[in-house]
Amino acid sequence: MSPLPTLHHTRIRAALGPDASPRARPATVTDTAADRVVNVRFLDGDTSTLSVADTVRLAATLERPDLCRFRGEPLVLWSAQHGVLAVATGPTSPPDRLVVQLVSRVEGGSVVELVGGDDQPSWQIFAATGADPAL
Repeated sequence: MSPLPTLHHTRIRAALGPDASPRARPATVTDTAADRVVNVRFLDGDTSTLSVADTVRLAATLERPDLCRFRGEPLVLWSAQHGVLAVATGPTSPPDRLVVQLVSRVEGGSVVELVGGDDQPSWQIFAATGADPAL
């Protein structure tokens, strides 16, 4: 088994920070499979299939009671350019305006969470591959 890719804070900032270009696209998870595949639907209706490196942690995240949902599905941000998938947790409903705070929790040298505050969700961070149909 190969080691999981390291997600350095610089990569997370490039993917999700205020100066990210292109900006990460908000989406919802519509389906997951045991073979690392996650299907997402963007707010404009486009869809994409992603391959996520840490499926065990992703499955645990999608089972959390504080999972943030939009239209009944888990809310995510996807940065195809940087290979970063962020899953929103707590509160269970998104605020009117999302603000990604770049305060990170690191495990094993890799960013695993961006800590939220006030009414903003935290973001569980995953390395992923896949296309962005808008590009």
